[in-house]
Amino acid sequence: MRALRERGTTVLLTTHYLEEAEQLADRLAILHEGRIATAGSVADVVASQPSHISFELPEGYLPGDLPPLAQLGVNGHDMAGRRMRLRTTELQRAATGLLMWAERAGVELRGLDVRAASLEEAFLRIAQDANKEIPQGTGNQGTDKETVA
Repeated sequence: MRALRERGTTVLLTTHYLEEAEQLADRLAILHEGRIATAGSVADVVASQPSHISFELPEGYLPGDLPPLAQLGVNGHDMAGRRMRLRTTELQRAATGLLMWAERAGVELRGLDVRAASLEEAFLRIAQDANKEIPQGTGNQGTDKETVA
């Protein structure tokens, strides 16, 4: 299949294996309930989902002591104990701003974890969002309701 693709042949692949889709596809469509929920390049579909930054808030600091998160491109956050988890579609901007703040403040962001969105996360979020949009009692009754990539 790779050889065909490399020669410029259009290949239509259906798969449940996201790693396979990520490696082989130039463009993909995610189907849900028999409809295209999203389509585009793998990079575009993944980029449409938030990446995550998590870290332990330094001792003696409150969330309000951080730089304004919206100015760093952060779309949302949660906190569990002292652990902050930020969501962003601008990962480099958010991580850079946060690290520059920590450097200026002279603090360590323990347990720092920076993760770009993945195709699997995009797939799960798109399927979850599509389920919210379909009113109960509608849809394709009697058909395969499995979400496929």
